[in-house]
Amino acid sequence: MPQKDSALEGASGEKITIHVVTHSHLDAGWVYDVETCYNTVRHIFSSVLDELLDDKTKTYTVGDLYFFKRWYETKLDDERRKQVRELVKAGQFEIVSGGAVSTDEATVTY
Repeated sequence: MPQKDSALEGASGEKITIHVVTHSHLDAGWVYDVETCYNTVRHIFSSVLDELLDDKTKTYTVGDLYFFKRWYETKLDDERRKQVRELVKAGQFEIVSGGAVSTDEATVTY
């Protein structure tokens, strides 16, 4: 008898869907200083951009705009900015919340 994968079955036995949302979340200046955080995140954004361009089935979500804006304005040339805009239009690169940093769990309704 085949073994059931219990990770894909709800408590009452119904099938469930698991969504993995790849995203960045690193608040500016929360644990580390702003420069340390940015030097990490900018490499993530650049790697993600290359990966999305190579594989049209992948997506990525940005929740904090502080570092994204800085990366977009200072590290990308016009061609790379155009690629980001095309990925946004295609739904591969999604920007959510629109805030400089993500909201905290205590203020999710504001």
